[in-house]
Amino acid sequence: MRKQLLTPVHWTSHNGLDISYVSDFAMNGFISDIFQTDEHRFVSQTKTPYVIDAGANTGCVTLYLKQLYPHADILCFEPDYDIFQLLQSNILRNQLLNVQAFNCALGAYDGVTHFYTSKAKHLSGGLGNSIKPVWGIQEHLSQYDTSIKVPLRRLSTFINRPVDYLKLDVEGAESDILSEISHRLHLVKQLHVEVHCLGNQDQVLLTRLTDLLERHQFSTDVAPYHAMLPDWIKRWTEDTNPSIWNIKATNLRYL
Repeated sequence: MRKQLLTPVHWTSHNGLDISYVSDFAMNGFISDIFQTDEHRFVSQTKTPYVIDAGANTGCVTLYLKQLYPHADILCFEPDYDIFQLLQSNILRNQLLNVQAFNCALGAYDGVTHFYTSKAKHLSGGLGNSIKPVWGIQEHLSQYDTSIKVPLRRLSTFINRPVDYLKLDVEGAESDILSEISHRLHLVKQLHVEVHCLGNQDQVLLTRLTDLLERHQFSTDVAPYHAMLPDWIKRWTEDTNPSIWNIKATNLRYL
């Protein structure tokens, strides 16, 4: 039997939504990035868009999009079981219909993978958790860091019809996932990818991903994401020199 989440759970109300969370830092970021800046607002030609929220965390993007399109059909993916519990709670508490949540990671194959996470959810709120050790293992939380095994699924399995909006925030696994779904990209209308780079690899990785998308007839818009990184990861940021970028892409086939 799974253990119950030990980190104290908090609740807040925002835009008529009741949202459970464990980290003030993470929740403040979600409110700023998602609800206040409309970062994930997109235009749908239907009242029932098909949306994939990969790296859903506690579900704030899904909550936001359900207010934008109440009849949307949304799939959420979140590998961290503790955070997944909050995702499920937020779906149920806000009575969201046509939302399915999957407790798994996404990657290049179906199977099992190591997932690097932190037990200090009151600090991280699940941010930084990854199947990539360089992102998931952060020395600032070495006494809390842990590796667990989680199910790994191919996202292409779920792209069996046109996807109106695909959001990828998967802490370093975005290149693996985009490559894996390349044969299904013609079905994706709009996407938002958070690209995680280390050291001086940002231009190489960004060029690789934008080239992939443009080969599949997407227009791309790339912008740096100026995240407020917390003080407790200062040592890790000094060692790895991370940078985060947003790619917004529109499939020209659907214009």
